[in-house]
Amino acid sequence: MIKHLTGTYGFFILLGCSLCIVLFTCFGERGLKEVFALQKELDHIITFNQGLQQKNESLEKYIYLLQYDKALIEKIAREELGLVGAGEMVYFFENK
Repeated sequence: MIKHLTGTYGFFILLGCSLCIVLFTCFGERGLKEVFALQKELDHIITFNQGLQQKNESLEKYIYLLQYDKALIEKIAREELGLVGAGEMVYFFENK
């Protein structure tokens, strides 16, 4: 039986088995294609996470300023609520 696996016939059997192994490794359920897709998804998630961390840091700084910066609070009160300081006059202009 081993004599039959030598020569051309044995070469093609070995080549077929090798091809099956390579195809399964590349395109199987947990093959290289899936590994590369998961790596790409992981990179996207890491980038998105870094963006969220930067946004959180920015919001934390803004919260701190809202708690302790009187000039910022006054600016927001003037812009959003239309408040004026003592001794200030407000002028309204009509658009024609």
